[in-house]
Amino acid sequence: MYADSSALTTHDVSAPISNGAQAHDSAFDPPTEDQPRSPRMNKRVAPNPNRYFQGLVNMDAFNSPAETYHKIYHFWISLLHATTLPDDASSCWDPRLGNAIQAVEDILKNDQHAHVFSRLAYVHLTTLLEYLQKVVRNDRLSGRLPGKAGKGDASIAIDIHEKSVSTTGKKNAKVRGRITRHDVKMRRRIARRWNLLTAGSPFLLLVYSDKAESIIRDFSVSKSTLKILAEKMKAQCPRKFVKAVASLKQFAEQALQEKYNDDQIAETFLKFQDWYEL
Repeated sequence: MYADSSALTTHDVSAPISNGAQAHDSAFDPPTEDQPRSPRMNKRVAPNPNRYFQGLVNMDAFNSPAETYHKIYHFWISLLHATTLPDDASSCWDPRLGNAIQAVEDILKNDQHAHVFSRLAYVHLTTLLEYLQKVVRNDRLSGRLPGKAGKGDASIAIDIHEKSVSTTGKKNAKVRGRITRHDVKMRRRIARRWNLLTAGSPFLLLVYSDKAESIIRDFSVSKSTLKILAEKMKAQCPRKFVKAVASLKQFAEQALQEKYNDDQIAETFLKFQDWYEL
């Protein structure tokens, strides 16, 4: 935190001193009740994003072998396959929505997963929760979901998230563990912060070093700072790399939409590998 020099005022030595009062420098004495603090003195100076950027990018990621991309590609397709909902899943109480959220939760609770898998799961969780909140709004407006005083769409969505995960996880409670409302809120918060670091491309999360894990959970780092860090990260990436990971995401979504089998999925990856000479 850097001091704001503009907040310091210069004492006027020529000002008269009345009733024998001793002179004091108002720039350094704390304000009294009759002397409210100036808004300029209350102004906080935002930390310089550069202090967080040092060591944030893993330069080795730009030279990752094809096997790394292959694992990420298959992970993303599997995640989409397990969580993509059919068009008729239009109710917030549809068990398929709960199952999709649980599939992501299982990844997040598995400490054996590589960091990049957990990061991708968090990003995809934002998509699911945005969809859930949209469905809640539609259900409430159509009368299918009774309104509750003091409960907005987001609050109801948190309730459903918590209940659906607890319900689908009952059989394996010892393995999965209980999830509380606090856990749900924290998941949503962290997921939104990871999403800010994607700079529009989830696979760019591969670039971040372990330092990103602590920055995401340091809530003194603002969302605007995360956006700046993401843009700085993307600017450091070779154009070829940015284009490669964007194409990989498109290939995965195409494979899901067109219901590719394993052989077809392998062919799309080989095409990607040839294009970018991995």
